[in-house]
Amino acid sequence: MLAWAVFPAVLALVALGFGELVARLAGRPMGLSLRLAAGFCAYVAWASLGTVAPLVAKTVGVGAILLTVAGLVLALRRTSWRPVRPEPGEVPLILGALAASTLAALPFVLTGHAVFGGYGSLGDGGFQMVGATLLPEIGATTHGLEPSSVSRLMHQYFEDGYPAGAVLALGYPTQWLGAWSLQTFQPFQAVLLAVGGIGAAGLAVQSGLVRGRWTALVAFAAGAAPLTAAFALQGSIKEAGGAAIFLVVAATAAWAWKPLLNGDVRAGIPTGLAVAAGIGVVGPGLGPLLLAFGGLVALTLLVLVVRGVVDRGVWKGAAVTAGVAVLVAIPAILAAVEVSGVAGSVLTAKQELGNLPGALPWWRSLAGWDTPDFRLLGEFGHPGISKLTAVLVGVLVLGTLAHAVRRRAWVFVVVGVASAVTAAYIVRIGSPWAGGKALAIAAMAFWAVAATGVAALASDGDRRLRIAGGLGALALVAIVLVTAGSAYRGVRLSPTERFDELRDLAAVTGDRDRVLVSEFDEFAKVAFERDRPQVLGETSFADVPLHDAEGAPLTAVQTPPEDTISPADLARFGWIVVRRGPVSAWPSPSFRLVRTTAHYQLFRRTTTRVPAVWTAAAAQDDAAGTVSCRTIRELGPTAFALVRAPSVAVRLTTQPKFWIPRQPDGIVFDLRGAGHADQPVAVPATGRYRVWVEGTFNRRMTISVDGRPVAAVGRGATNQFVQPERATGEDGVELQAGARTLRVTWPGSGIAPGSARSAGAVGRVWFEPVESAPKLVAAKDLRCTGGRVSVDWYGRW
Repeated sequence: MLAWAVFPAVLALVALGFGELVARLAGRPMGLSLRLAAGFCAYVAWASLGTVAPLVAKTVGVGAILLTVAGLVLALRRTSWRPVRPEPGEVPLILGALAASTLAALPFVLTGHAVFGGYGSLGDGGFQMVGATLLPEIGATTHGLEPSSVSRLMHQYFEDGYPAGAVLALGYPTQWLGAWSLQTFQPFQAVLLAVGGIGAAGLAVQSGLVRGRWTALVAFAAGAAPLTAAFALQGSIKEAGGAAIFLVVAATAAWAWKPLLNGDVRAGIPTGLAVAAGIGVVGPGLGPLLLAFGGLVALTLLVLVVRGVVDRGVWKGAAVTAGVAVLVAIPAILAAVEVSGVAGSVLTAKQELGNLPGALPWWRSLAGWDTPDFRLLGEFGHPGISKLTAVLVGVLVLGTLAHAVRRRAWVFVVVGVASAVTAAYIVRIGSPWAGGKALAIAAMAFWAVAATGVAALASDGDRRLRIAGGLGALALVAIVLVTAGSAYRGVRLSPTERFDELRDLAAVTGDRDRVLVSEFDEFAKVAFERDRPQVLGETSFADVPLHDAEGAPLTAVQTPPEDTISPADLARFGWIVVRRGPVSAWPSPSFRLVRTTAHYQLFRRTTTRVPAVWTAAAAQDDAAGTVSCRTIRELGPTAFALVRAPSVAVRLTTQPKFWIPRQPDGIVFDLRGAGHADQPVAVPATGRYRVWVEGTFNRRMTISVDGRPVAAVGRGATNQFVQPERATGEDGVELQAGARTLRVTWPGSGIAPGSARSAGAVGRVWFEPVESAPKLVAAKDLRCTGGRVSVDWYGRW
């Protein structure tokens, strides 16, 4: 749990140091909470410069440390070397933001492991974690990288202009701590939500709408805004970052409003830096919102100038603000222009859903819900109740904006109007995928506005208004807690143990020769980082085209048995990582097994020779198929075969009520509720068997034979696709020969993180003889039964 304790603390120190420097640049005192938020944005803007080149990337990292230290020293000297303390009234605000961050952290902290969310539902975190490792060293380039899935990823995303501000801001402190981006990815998301909460409350305070303890409600409700938090839980770092930074832009603009009107040209510097940070994090995706916000602010200033309320000198301050934003964000702006040309159709194509099953309705940015997966409201939740929460929050937003108009809190009004107009515009003209992102960014602003209205009522002098405000606060908190509780149970947690094993194997391979990971997993690259991996199934990231034994190309998102890949293609790799299972095989006679873990086997190439003849013999349900011994021996004196005893595969044909078949043949069932399936199985011989269960599991599934529990597979056995998971120890369980009854039992939803009913699938069950380890045997040494032998493959040199 080091990542959840130390990493946020380091970011807080960085934000404090940068915040002190920002306040001094602006020439005005700034409260601790706003200094933290503005300093975090300044740090992100600074980190975004690291995309330029390898030398610049490293310099930016060192510069961030020096600037942090300089800012902290100045802050301590300003307070006579006493601890930096919040101003009166800031404590509730900071506690509210921390509460929102803690709520987002709970599903991960309570697992006791360094896990992240969105596994199996959003793969973007995979390349962002790789970027967090490599960008601080080489910038947005492929400098020094050997051809691999990693180098292709760096080229196709970051060299082509993918917004890297948040990735670099994550990467630098991860590097300083010697940590792994997989460990710090989710804590960084929680920090982003806290920053958003501080920005929201800071906006309310600087606009003169809320003071004192009720700022905690604003910070908490905004930081835990349901749709924004749901995107953060699935690893959407850009949306969480964009929402948070936009509110800091607004808060610093409100803080600078009166000084700018009075001719202070430096007061807008924090806003300019926050705008630069937003461009660095979201790129062109935040452009419409920032343009709408800036345009409405400029229009307000124009009206005030025309009416003679303020002097024309206000434009100097506005120009300085815009100039700082453009100057600092030049690399990000150039990257945004480049990526806009690449991603234009993705952002506007109506058929582009991303990881959404369909377009999100506009009201979802206002609503809460009671479903574990925000994308499946109609399937698992109660849409009617969700719409009522949207109506409540919408009414609060409109009422609060009307109140802000009466109070002449123009920046606050602009935030609500710009968010609504921008979200509606993108939902209308953009793809469902882009519309969902826009709604997630706008949601935090809407909830900030609604909570500000409730807090203003609760702190009013009229007793009746205070009661109404208190009831509104209870309603908002209840909506947040119910939604967060549902998301807590539905979060898709990553398999920590399996990734730790991959990282250990990466250490074995080092940087010698290419590595083939013969399992499609978008996060496998994170474990190997720069060690020349190629992940099977990612043809868009492949530098070595792969073919099957017949010469046909292997397509994307395909994980065939390893013994169906052409040996000629396999010979290009020095190492092969194979996912263990009853159907996994020795990849080729050119390799030998060097390491075995709970989930993987690592093979090392021992010769560059390629078999002259090579034939896979796998059956559909077993790793091994039977072949005539004569067929193998007729290949000649150099013939060979990979021999092993076949596993017993059992297809579940009994269908419990809540087990939904994915295909008509019913091989794989989506587990939507509790139930058990009974299936007859013929155990061929008395002995010890390893039990394997195909699927992905967020709760404990038990396997019984003749009423006796023999195996279980459970939490942490998550896969991006249905894969076999071992349900027993290496020594297996003792089973008697003959007809037996297999029972597979799936429990109901639990209270543990990620234990909701909507995540889980089960396929076949295998009984693998413990003594079935494959052996490479020369044809002359084959031991045949009835003239046949069970083999994975055979051939000759």
